[in-house]
Amino acid sequence: MITFFHLVSSKRACTGKYFSTSRRNPSLKLTKEQHETIIGLALGDLYLSKGRHNVRLRFKQGAKNSLYLTRLRELFYDYFSSLPKFISLLDKRTNKIYYSVIANTLQLPIFNYYH
Repeated sequence: MITFFHLVSSKRACTGKYFSTSRRNPSLKLTKEQHETIIGLALGDLYLSKGRHNVRLRFKQGAKNSLYLTRLRELFYDYFSSLPKFISLLDKRTNKIYYSVIANTLQLPIFNYYH
């Protein structure tokens, strides 16, 4: 079973530093791997949310895929402001509960290109 520990057990997360360094260093650039990952995920299940001025990336996966989300958080570590959130949704039609994990990046101008 995947636990919350799996999502934050990377080396960087264990330092206790959960706020993005991009707030202090707005000149951060996306790597080629990050750029290609955003393009690929945008064709699939990535949600690009436009705020007042900038865009954020929203990653949502079923609880079974939380290790996949862990890898995405490691890849975009500098752009996250908080830990992932576990949510449960009740499907009223079937009375079944579905569990998901959601992680959002900061709203940054670097993501505006993709919206």
